[in-house]
Amino acid sequence: METASHLTMVKKNVSLRETVTLALRAAVISGEMKPGEVYSAPALGKRFGVSPTPVREAMLDLAKEGLVTSLPNKGFRVTEVSDERPG
Repeated sequence: METASHLTMVKKNVSLRETVTLALRAAVISGEMKPGEVYSAPALGKRFGVSPTPVREAMLDLAKEGLVTSLPNKGFRVTEVSDERPG
C-alpha cells in the first residue's frame, strides 16, 4: 500500500490580494472600469464581497503599473490606456 506524498500535493495558494488585482487589472484593460472614473476601495470591496483592504492593496499594485492613480482620501482614478508607445 503506497502512501500519498504531501510533496506532490503542494498547490500554490493565490492570495485574496492577487485575486482582486487580477480582476481589477482585467476590468481596467477591458474598459469595464472607465478611464477618468474614480473608484473607492470600500465600494469595490462591496462588489467583490471582501473588505476594502485587499482592494486598496490591489489598487496600489495597479498604481505601480500605471493603470490607476491614487487620490488620497478619495479613491483611485483609472488612467487612460493607450496602444501608442511614447516617443
